[in-house]
Amino acid sequence: MSITIGAERNLTIGEPIEILSDSPNGKFGVFFQDDGRVAWCYAFDLQIAQDEVQNGLHIYNTPDMARHTQTAKIQLVWSQTGAKAAVLVNQEPYAIFDFHERRGSCRSGLGLAELGSEGCQDWDEAAWQGFK
Repeated sequence: MSITIGAERNLTIGEPIEILSDSPNGKFGVFFQDDGRVAWCYAFDLQIAQDEVQNGLHIYNTPDMARHTQTAKIQLVWSQTGAKAAVLVNQEPYAIFDFHERRGSCRSGLGLAELGSEGCQDWDEAAWQGFK
């Protein structure tokens, strides 16, 4: 399965940034936000509403990330079908959204379950292998 890069930005850890990407099929969207303290990524089903968050996954706490690196390359990538999105930090997967299953997986295990989705499951390397 091939991966499509929807958006890619270099950032300095601790400086606020927002990155948005729509799926290649135009049905879904993801929004990465680092507010200078913490980074999250949010999933949108554009077929329902463009401004209604369907799921949110924690990516990193800025102080923790800053201990490892001062800069990072953020990539929002899509599966070939556009039904899955992943957040890569320095080419390592940190979170995956599966829009058909309405669930996510992230390395921190923190998600926004109150949004009516399955929230966040603990990181599952098999999900990333299946994504590729």
